Amino acid sequence: MGWREILPFVAAQVGAQRPDVSHSYHNPIVSKNPWLNKNSWFLEVMGGHWNSSNYVINFGAHYDPRKPVRDIDDVVSEHMRSNAAIGLAVDADDPIKWAGKNIVRRTQFLVPDGVAALLDGAGCPAMPRLLKVDIDSFDVVVVRAVLAVRKPAFVYVEINEKFPPPVCYCNDRYLKRWRRLDGDAYGCSLLGYVEALRPFGYALVSVALNDALFARGDVQAEVARRLPGRKLPTPLAAWKLGYGEVHNIHERFPWNYKNWPFYTETVPMAIRLDAMEAYPTVRKGVAAGQATFTRNASTGSWPCAPTPNTPHTGLNTWNEHVRTAHGAAQKIKGKRMESKRYLGALGQILAKDLGENAPPDPRNAKARLPMLNKL
Repeated sequence: MGWREILPFVAAQVGAQRPDVSHSYHNPIVSKNPWLNKNSWFLEVMGGHWNSSNYVINFGAHYDPRKPVRDIDDVVSEHMRSNAAIGLAVDADDPIKWAGKNIVRRTQFLVPDGVAALLDGAGCPAMPRLLKVDIDSFDVVVVRAVLAVRKPAFVYVEINEKFPPPVCYCNDRYLKRWRRLDGDAYGCSLLGYVEALRPFGYALVSVALNDALFARGDVQAEVARRLPGRKLPTPLAAWKLGYGEVHNIHERFPWNYKNWPFYTETVPMAIRLDAMEAYPTVRKGVAAGQATFTRNASTGSWPCAPTPNTPHTGLNTWNEHVRTAHGAAQKIKGKRMESKRYLGALGQILAKDLGENAPPDPRNAKARLPMLNKL
């Protein structure tokens, strides 16, 4: 079934009151449940009342209307093109000329301390429908700044999908000199978001590839009734369903193949935890004071506190394969090269041990992406 057939089907299932999302996100379907997919979750969120206004906050609203429909990856910005949409769109380098007449546009760098004034100046109501954040940096700090002054019914965030539960990796501090220190040193892992939003009364609804949806306390029961098993998922179950166990995930995310030692279940958990802890990308962010990493985060903790009695780990206690890869990485310098060398060495060692149980390298996967987008 193609996207032209999918959208009318979804709309028929969930009712007639819908925003203008005629060109919504067309990523391949992962589940038949509309709450679990990038091309239908927004219809569910905007289709009901959910004890909120229709106001949408879009932080990281970059959008290129010249792109083909199949390449559109921000259904929230697509919605904001309509003159019927109301909300606030903010982006650091997009003038947002594509937005509808009722969208407040701000081209600026987001500063957590300035979020309250920004929302007040845009006329944002106390209970908007949705907060979407995708700024590829200290996103979670911005989310928490919004939730301190507004109570959206739903929160939709890009996660750092490479770090599954029980690991927590999170850029949890705002620094004026925050930098992307390496290719994967951005954002916050799923478990980091779960714990960051828990004090505000929000719970995880679903993971859709590299994004996660959360719901406010008063709407959680109704949302849960619409999910598989009629209940909200655990973080690990949501991550597996929405990313880790998605068929052909490395063809869909070929750039993430290099990280397979972090989450492939044929690799023992102890080695996976060592592999993530020794990852140069992680260590750079932590050393710079802008990120936190915890290999086994406890419930009800922020930011990413370890479970009680978690043993101290380090070079002398890591698995021998991890130590070997770490040593190989130290012999090469330069932005990103150290991390690439580490993952390459570790992947080769583990693949040799695992044999046919190692995930296949998706050769020419990028060339197949257009085909996958048409599924």
